[in-house]
Amino acid sequence: MKYEIHTHAEIKNSKTGKWSKVTNYFSLYEIEKEIFKQRGDSPFYSEESSIFAFLANVENYDSILPLTIKSRGLPKDVCKEIKADWKNRHFIEECTNPTFIYLNELNEFDYDRKFITRNKISKKYGKSSSLTFEPESKGTLISYRDYLGEMFFKHLQELNELGDPEDVRIIFWFIDMPF
Repeated sequence: MKYEIHTHAEIKNSKTGKWSKVTNYFSLYEIEKEIFKQRGDSPFYSEESSIFAFLANVENYDSILPLTIKSRGLPKDVCKEIKADWKNRHFIEECTNPTFIYLNELNEFDYDRKFITRNKISKKYGKSSSLTFEPESKGTLISYRDYLGEMFFKHLQELNELGDPEDVRIIFWFIDMPF
C-alpha cells in the first residue's frame, strides 16, 4: 500500500488560548512553485517514506525510531478549518492515522543520531529512496538529518519562526493511495 501525507500547522494565540491554522507560509519544492504558488500551507508535505516513517512509523522500511508510535487522533481543541478538512477528506478518501506533534517534540529529537538504512542513497538528491533496497547484508550508515532531507529542516526552521515551540503543532494524517 502507498500513502500520501496531508499536513497542517497550527499556532496558539497566547491571549485567547485558541489555535489557528497557518496558511501560505511554508517553502515549496521548485516543481510545486510552478504548479501552485510561492508559499504552501503544509509543512513536511512529501511523498518520501522517510518523512512518514519518522513522523508516524508509516512505511517504515528501515525500522527507524519514529517520533510517534501510535496515532493520537485529532487534538480536542483543533481549529475548525482543520477539523472540517479531516471530516471532508475522511468521508471522501481512505484517510488514516490522524495525529499531531508539538514543535518542541520535533526540536528535542537528536537528528545527528545515525542508523543503517537499506534504502539506496540517491547521488543526485543526497537522500534515500523508498523504491530500491540494498541486500540485507549491505546498508549505509546515515544520520536522521540526511535521511529526512533539506526541505524537512527548512520547514522545521520556518515552524520555529512562528513562536513558542509549545504553541506550535503539526496535525497530519495519511491518505491510502490506490496504486
